[in-house]
Amino acid sequence: MEVVFDDGANVLVRRGDLFVQVRCGPMTLESIELLTALWRSMRRPEMRSIGALFVLEPGAPVPTAEVRARQTELFREMARDGRLRGALVIEGSGVEVTLKRSVARVLFIGRQVAIVSGVDEGVAALVRVLGAGVRAEALALLEAARERLHRSR
Repeated sequence: MEVVFDDGANVLVRRGDLFVQVRCGPMTLESIELLTALWRSMRRPEMRSIGALFVLEPGAPVPTAEVRARQTELFREMARDGRLRGALVIEGSGVEVTLKRSVARVLFIGRQVAIVSGVDEGVAALVRVLGAGVRAEALALLEAARERLHRSR
């Protein structure tokens, strides 16, 4: 497993053609740029699909306008490529969380990213598009990312 980024609020880990990002704090331009670099490094011709599990923990703030603009650019780049297969888990409940999911659905419309409320649903979405073999790997990466994230708090 490669730890691509860990700033105490965001952890991004990768193994092979699968990456997991867990966020409990603010998204920064630096974290978006590192995610962009990771995405571009994974877009090799032999990669038929690239799996991603994005997890926003309860209380993770909405990114600033500047970060959202850069995030949107990255999502469009991923959509044009067509190989992203993933899930965005927005944990929690309430009006704010519902709004976050609604905005995410607009950003990811037409893309191969499921917007869900729980990790089990997110992993199941990955299994549907990438096969059963991804389950253990996704869960292991998620556990490692969460352990790093909460150890640093």
